[in-house]
Amino acid sequence: MENYIKTHEKLETAKSHLDKIRLRGGTGFITSISKNKHVINYSFDDKKRKETYIFYDVVFDVSKAYKMINSGLIIFQIKDTPTYEMKHAAVDKSYSEQMDVDFNRAQGLMIKYKGYDLLIDGSHRLNNAFRHGLKNMKVYYIDNPKTIGKFTKKI
Repeated sequence: MENYIKTHEKLETAKSHLDKIRLRGGTGFITSISKNKHVINYSFDDKKRKETYIFYDVVFDVSKAYKMINSGLIIFQIKDTPTYEMKHAAVDKSYSEQMDVDFNRAQGLMIKYKGYDLLIDGSHRLNNAFRHGLKNMKVYYIDNPKTIGKFTKKI
């Protein structure tokens, strides 16, 4: 087990995060709660973790998609997508800026979902590219619904 300490205003936020960890195959539990309930300590097993992107009632298995791309099992394109500055909390911005990224190769995963381009992996790297002055960043792009279905499930 790897221990992570998160600060939340609500216990429900920590529980929600743990639910997402369990949904993607990990295990986790709350280990302690401070008296004011503002510091929630919890642990989860990162060895079983698979990276997913949850969009409403659909889970995209990002780890499986990358394995399929690297194994040559699915057809994909390389697409330039515009970079942007993150509008999230300072923690997200500093996390993305610490990444060592090779911008000469694809650094994210975008799919065509219900007629729209949906970035399911790489938002922090897009922010990092923006901070380095790049206007675009390369991402893997999959637009075939049957292919996307190979790493997608309804919940």
